[in-house]
Amino acid sequence: MSRYVGKNNVAGPILEAAEHWKHTSLISDNGIFEDTEIWKIGYFEELNQHLIKQLDKNEDKFTEQLGNLLQARPPEIKQLAVEISWLMSLCHDKYKIQTKRESIKTIWERSSKPLPENSKWLEDDVLAGIGNVGAGIFSRLAWEWEFFILLMIELKKFPVTRRKELLLSDGWDFAEWIEQIPGSATRQSRHMILFLLFPDSFERIFSAEHREKIVSKFKKGEAGRKLSPVEIDRLLLEIRREKEKEHRTSELDFYNPPLNEWQNENSNGGNPLNLILYGPPGTGKTHWLNSRTEEYSGKKQTPSAETLSRKQDQTRENWLRQEFESSNPQWLSIIIGVLYLETNATLTEISEHEYIRIRKPMTNNKNIRNSISTYLREHAAENSEVIQATKYDRPPFVFDQDSNKRWYLVNDWEEECDKDHKWRRHVELAKKWKAGPKRELPDERFECEQDHEPKKHDQRFEFVTFHQAYSYEDFVEGIRPKSDKDGNVKYGVVPGVFKRICQKAKVDPKQQYAIFIDEINRGNIASIFGELITLLETDKRVTYGKDGSPQSGMILTLPYSGEKFGVPANLDVYGTMNTADRSIALLDTALRRRFQFQEMMPDTSVIEGSSDGRIKDDKGGEIDLRKLLEAINSRIRFLLSRDMTIGHSYLIRVRNFDQLKDVLLSRIIPLLQEYFYDDWHKIQLVFRDVKTGGEKPEPQETQIIKHEIVEGKKVFGFENDFEDSTEYRVATKDEITPDAIRKVYEEKNNT
Repeated sequence: MSRYVGKNNVAGPILEAAEHWKHTSLISDNGIFEDTEIWKIGYFEELNQHLIKQLDKNEDKFTEQLGNLLQARPPEIKQLAVEISWLMSLCHDKYKIQTKRESIKTIWERSSKPLPENSKWLEDDVLAGIGNVGAGIFSRLAWEWEFFILLMIELKKFPVTRRKELLLSDGWDFAEWIEQIPGSATRQSRHMILFLLFPDSFERIFSAEHREKIVSKFKKGEAGRKLSPVEIDRLLLEIRREKEKEHRTSELDFYNPPLNEWQNENSNGGNPLNLILYGPPGTGKTHWLNSRTEEYSGKKQTPSAETLSRKQDQTRENWLRQEFESSNPQWLSIIIGVLYLETNATLTEISEHEYIRIRKPMTNNKNIRNSISTYLREHAAENSEVIQATKYDRPPFVFDQDSNKRWYLVNDWEEECDKDHKWRRHVELAKKWKAGPKRELPDERFECEQDHEPKKHDQRFEFVTFHQAYSYEDFVEGIRPKSDKDGNVKYGVVPGVFKRICQKAKVDPKQQYAIFIDEINRGNIASIFGELITLLETDKRVTYGKDGSPQSGMILTLPYSGEKFGVPANLDVYGTMNTADRSIALLDTALRRRFQFQEMMPDTSVIEGSSDGRIKDDKGGEIDLRKLLEAINSRIRFLLSRDMTIGHSYLIRVRNFDQLKDVLLSRIIPLLQEYFYDDWHKIQLVFRDVKTGGEKPEPQETQIIKHEIVEGKKVFGFENDFEDSTEYRVATKDEITPDAIRKVYEEKNNT
């Protein structure tokens, strides 16, 4: 039963919607949301002529092109385009439900008709998605649309009787017929359509790579043979029937146990992933990377004897020493790392910790204890009840002390470090060091049981943040000073983070490894990657034999060490880029060609507040955080661009009015200052702090960005030729009222 998709079966409403589409729009010509004939061949031919043939398919911004080309088209064409978009989104779960719904609504309303939002086919269960279709489809949407429209034109040429024959059968005649549509063999929408129309015959496997892997796993005799899409479909059904008989149940799915074992057979010769997440600040890109690290942690397979031997030789102390030598961490990072590992500690315990003991010989600091005490107090929380504030305090404010003089990290220390990309490194290093080899093992070594299952947490990833000063020498390899036991400085070639993770992946080909690059667009890509940019291409990746010799892929000679080097096929590369810093259009062309891209935009639906996106305002009323962010972003899009909108993470932890004011004053307003280059009048427009003529709103107390007109005569005491000037200031926390916030999004006459 291909309809089964695991314990949390979400297929029912989606397949019901697909059945509605089949009868209403394919057999008949009526629309999905309204009972009007918009699925007619003439409309598809018009879409093909005025949309598909006009698209620049090599241009990334398909959605933007679609909107522009639809402007001059009749309302029916716009509505048909919306329903195609709805259909394309039924299977994938890449975007949030609210994002899908808003996208549909935006295009539909260009037809000058309101979207029937109470439609059953726009409910959450229908828009939830049923699987991951992979990032590739979103970079080739123009081709997917072209395939679908050509398919519809050919289908609509048939009389209704023939359409019924094709659509009301088991689907195999339809699958054979669809092969004639140009591009059918390479379009993921082909697999999605067959599943939606015939879920008892076709699987919810939309990736060609996954389809081939499953057949290769369960049908060994077919390995290496070139199969057509229909042949693969028939083999998948055959495998299902065999497994249903074997397990005595029809509730089986290839992405859930026991049939998902094919997913573990990765790496050696597999298809690596190069993926960049891009979007405005605060949209969860870095959070997504952090959550992804779990896939590259823990032991999934028994390692080889060679791998175990190598790991047993590596002590925690050696590992930490190598980490400190290569990353050259600040003392602040070290102290944060200690408290992240130990939860709390006295000054003495921190000073004697292994992190400090290992790091100390690498520096010239003779009085570590005093330095640690200074760092703890300078970076203590501003609201600490124990540590008194001084003029020397500086952010990030992450430490506090309890009544027993034990230091600890404040609850929001990660959020505090998120305020500046330079501070984010403290978080990355603390987590990396904690995830490393465990010191509690005997001899501080990786101890293995007799069955060779390692006890340690197996970390198969590296995390790095690019910045303007980051170089090839940091990333790949470079000449660095090293101190010997006698304190003498020598220079030698030191591997960078990328080379190290490649070396680990090379000797452990049965596991998948990853490198996560935060803020990838802030670095000089050509300088950092150098000649290795070519090696990132998936078809240039290297697979290695048992003796470590390369079996396929491209090998280059590194300039400093002279070593032969290739990027292993079992290494995935992830990156994030903040579009507020740099548009994706300006990203290095060589990098763009070698990566898939996945956009992450603000999603107000994930903002919870205290209940349903709202918080109490301390005066008996409520503030809608979702509407607040939507209003702010609508004005930013108008005044600047969508690339500079504000992400949901800014408000995601806000639970009360006091927290909202803190976020507004410490994070949102400073960001707007940066966006608008201190053009305070435009910031006032964002908060609706002025009327159309520039006058203050009534009452004036609702201004968040306040202003006063300064007259030259009053300043100088005599008549002069100077124009009056405007002085701006940000309201204090106590001055910001609930009405000042609500006026940002409530529709009132502000003229």
